[in-house]
Amino acid sequence: MTRDEIREWLVELLLDKVREVRYPSYTHLDLIERWIPRHMIPEYLEVLREKVEQDCYPSIPLLRRIRRVAERLPHDHDHHDHHDHHDDHDDHDDHDDHDDERDEPDERDESAAG
Repeated sequence: MTRDEIREWLVELLLDKVREVRYPSYTHLDLIERWIPRHMIPEYLEVLREKVEQDCYPSIPLLRRIRRVAERLPHDHDHHDHHDHHDDHDDHDDHDDHDDERDEPDERDESAAG
C-alpha cells in the first residue's frame, strides 16, 4: 500500500467510527481533517451535517468545524480571481468566530479539567 492509500483507509475507518456515535470524538475529527484527501471532504461534511441535524441544539464547535472544512472545498466560481471578489462580510464573520470561541470551552478543555 502507498502512503496515500493508508491515509485514505485511516480516514474511512475514523469516518465509520464518527458515523456510529451520536457525539463524535474531537480527536477523531482532528485526525480526519489532518489526513483527509480532498476528494473525501464532501463525504466528511455530509457525515458532520447529519450529526448537527440530529440535535435540537447543535454543537457550536461542530458547526464551526463544518464551516472551516467547507472552506477547503473549491468555490463554484474558482475560475475568477478571489482577490477581486473579496467579501468584507467574510472577514467580519471570521473575527466573530474567534471571539465566540474564547467564550465557549471545547469538549477537549472540559475533559482535561475533569
